[in-house]
Amino acid sequence: AAAGALLRRSTGLAVVDSLAFLFEKIVRERITVLVLLDREHLTGVEDFVNRLRERGFRVLSTERCSHEGCLLVRAERGGKRGVVVLSVQGREKCIEEDLAELARLVAGERVEPEEVHEWLKARGYRVSDLVRRASVNALEEAFPALTSALKALRALAAPR
Repeated sequence: AAAGALLRRSTGLAVVDSLAFLFEKIVRERITVLVLLDREHLTGVEDFVNRLRERGFRVLSTERCSHEGCLLVRAERGGKRGVVVLSVQGREKCIEEDLAELARLVAGERVEPEEVHEWLKARGYRVSDLVRRASVNALEEAFPALTSALKALRALAAPR
């Protein structure tokens, strides 16, 4: 429960503190984590890599995914190795921009990013309802970095 509480509260680059906690507490030798960060918290993916180093991670390698907002980082901390897949959300600022784009693609309505949660609530939708209604193509168009990250995770999990 304590781990879940720590992870839920982390926003922006503070998520790296949660990653350090995970690397300390998880029993496995190899760890794979997906991290979503809003673009407003970064000037570039290098900010994330630098924060990992500041928090005691040894970055073994970095690799771009198929989208510029996705980065696969192989790192080590405390004798444990892991892969952190970073997905930067939003075209300019935040994930609500991506949700607004999905609303446009699925419902054909223009929604301002700062109003997307009210728009969903007014229709009795949760984000998951909108995602379920979307085609794969719409999800890839609305969330290019996230779908790139999910494809990278799938490739990591594929039998070799």
